[in-house]
Order: sequence, then structure tokens, then C-alpha cells
Amino acid sequence: MASVGATETTLRQAIERSEPRVFYQPIVDLADGQIAGFEALVRWAHPQRGLVLPAEFIPLAEQTGLILQIGAWVLQEACRKFQEWQAHLSRPLLLSVNVSARQFQSPHLVPIVARALETSGLDPRCLKLELTESVMMRDAHLVRERLAALNGLSIQLAIDDFGTGFSSLTYLRDLPITFVRIDRSFVARLGTDTRDDAIVRSIVHLSHDLGLTVIAEGIELGDQLIMLRDLDCDFGQGFLFSAALPAEIAASLLKSSHLAAIGEAPGPDLARHGKQPAA
Repeated sequence: MASVGATETTLRQAIERSEPRVFYQPIVDLADGQIAGFEALVRWAHPQRGLVLPAEFIPLAEQTGLILQIGAWVLQEACRKFQEWQAHLSRPLLLSVNVSARQFQSPHLVPIVARALETSGLDPRCLKLELTESVMMRDAHLVRERLAALNGLSIQLAIDDFGTGFSSLTYLRDLPITFVRIDRSFVARLGTDTRDDAIVRSIVHLSHDLGLTVIAEGIELGDQLIMLRDLDCDFGQGFLFSAALPAEIAASLLKSSHLAAIGEAPGPDLARHGKQPAA
């Protein structure tokens, strides 16, 4: 087994050779099946191993600090690509980008986001940064200060994996959050566990009462989709619609702007990319 140092060296070299790639997973309006946006997800195009999923390299990147370089590049590239797509559309798209704990703690985060928006020309209202509950649970002063600065850029903010940590309703009440993402672990048991049904129902209703938009992740079954639509969940992601896709295939979906086979198996162009975790 290669040492951590050697693996870190390999990852550094991969970044220098521009091997990371941004893939895009559709975010679907559950009411009508229209594509509302995409989540930008990083993959590593390894010259020998092929496509490497983030679970195999993001933890190391976070540990070594390389996540700062990778994260800044993903944000810049995704904003650039989205503005390119947006120029040919008559409606705004939503771009979701994950922010890790280490990125959030960096004093350079806000300038990096501002620069990505400025250089790409993307409307700030189209960008949504996703933060996990674990990030929110750290230094309260830093969290409020950083979120206020990001909110000042007119972007949107989301709590990711909501319900998996020590959820505090003060996040939803006091912080400039506009989206809540229901964790896939709850969605996976919809219809099979009444407790998870109750949790999802409560998250959707509470969020709506607070004026927040709800996204359910990890939708894989038609029954899950039906339940979420009955609960008036706003948006969804998952392999029922599509895996994360290379930019050129994601762009082709936008030509129709609608996943006509909503609730059905993905077509061959989508299915051949396999089940890739949204990370």
C-alpha cells in the first residue's frame, strides 16, 4: 500500500496535470420534472485507474489542505461553465457547490467566491454554497461572520445533510440560510420506516413555514419520488433522474430542459456513467 506521503504527492501531481474534472448532477423540480440546476461534483480522471470518486481522495485533500486549491478551482470552473450555459437559456439555473470545513474556515473563501463570480460573470443569485451541519457546529462567531460576508455577495446558502448531526433550529432561524437539503439516509427509508417518514415530513413542513426551499438527495425509487411530491418537497436529486454527468452531457440535457422520463430508469447516456456518490 502506498504511504500517505506518496498518495499526497500523487494528488498534488494530479492537480498540476489538471486531472480533476467537474461533473454535474441535475437538480430537478419535483412538481414538473424540469431541470432547476446542477450540483457541481469533483472527480479525478486518473490516467491508469480511470474515474476516481471523491471518497477516495477528498479526505486526504482535506487533511493536507489541498482541498483549498481543488475547491477554488471547482468553484471557478463551475461558475464559468454555468455562465456559458446560462447565456443560451431564458431562465436562471441553480448551481450548487459544496464547501468543506477547511474551506469555510479559510479567510480566503469570500474573496475566492467573489472572484469566481466576477471573472465568470455569473449572476450571484444563481450560486448556492452548501455547508454541512458539522461546519455550523464550530466557532459560532466565525460561522456568523463568514455567512454574513457570503450573504453580502447575494449568493444563496444551504445546510447540507440536514438532520444527521445535532440539528439546531437556531441555524434556520438566525442564519441567512435559504435552502435545506434532506440527507439521503432519510430518503432511502421513506415508505419503509414510519420514523423516517415523520422526520422528512417535519423537515419539509418546518422549512416551508420558515420560508426555506427543500431539496431531497439520494432519490432512487419511484415510491420515494411519489412520497416527496405528496409532501410538496421542492427539488430532488438522485439516480432515479441521473448520475453526475460530464459537462458536455449535462449541457445536452439542458436542450430539452426537462427530464421527460421522470420516475423512470435513466437513458443509456446517463446510465453508462454508473452510480456515483454525490460527494
